[in-house]
Amino acid sequence: MSDDPFRDVIHRLREISGRWLSSNAPVDQRLREFSDAVGSPLDESEDFRTDLMDPDWAREQYDWIGRLGKVWFRPELEGAENLPPPGQGAMLVSNHAILALDSIFLFERVYHATGRMIRPTVDRAVIRVPYYRQYLQKLGAVYGARENAVPLLKAGELVLSYPGGAKEALKPTRDRYALHWDRIYGFIRCAIEAGVPVIPVASIGGDDAYVSLLEDNVYAQKLMGSDRYKMPLYLGLGLLPLPVKLRFVIGEPVEIRLPPWKADDEDALAEVQQGIKDKLELMIQQELVRRGRGL
Repeated sequence: MSDDPFRDVIHRLREISGRWLSSNAPVDQRLREFSDAVGSPLDESEDFRTDLMDPDWAREQYDWIGRLGKVWFRPELEGAENLPPPGQGAMLVSNHAILALDSIFLFERVYHATGRMIRPTVDRAVIRVPYYRQYLQKLGAVYGARENAVPLLKAGELVLSYPGGAKEALKPTRDRYALHWDRIYGFIRCAIEAGVPVIPVASIGGDDAYVSLLEDNVYAQKLMGSDRYKMPLYLGLGLLPLPVKLRFVIGEPVEIRLPPWKADDEDALAEVQQGIKDKLELMIQQELVRRGRGL
């Protein structure tokens, strides 16, 4: 150990990143090593905790995010009346903007319109990033597992899912506003088990904040140890996003009319998913046409 802790951390990160580039270590192992190296050891028991939100702190974040948004993104929300009243749960599903930069502004707009807080479900690789993990947890985010989402829904919370996950958040410019839901049915299963509706939310603007310069970033894939995380190189105003206008449209609730025993029937789930996906794609297309650009 040297007398400079920062230099020690940098040395350690160089050492483990060099090893990662030539190894097949799983993502979870890499994140544990990274967390240890930067002094924020990972507590895996927190993956299934939903009680780490700090509502007062979250409100403070919404306040300053709101002030920032008015200057840079001018976010607006339509359809807040489609959300259920406090005490009633709902599963929100949305398209994932590039780098998920729009999410916090959606939370802020919904809170100031309804007084309700959104509980987002997050990819495990994201919520295990040290320090950012604590920020997300205090904001109300949970690891995206049914064991977390269903209790929150039954408790009357608004739970947000991005079925497109990393594939949408790390997409190239040519895939702007495309939904990559593949065979993702978890949000439907959660809605069935909790007995709540699914509410589509169209997010417009976030995919225009950056332009991808390099779509197939092999280095990032090797560093993460998974081809799920194809991290393009993005350019906005330098590293900052372009000051695009963000607009969120909340659609009408979709009641899932499947009995609980159908939750494992993939044909039935695929039909429901397609109906919700079609509805969200139409909402997105209508908003893009409104802004002067079709899909």
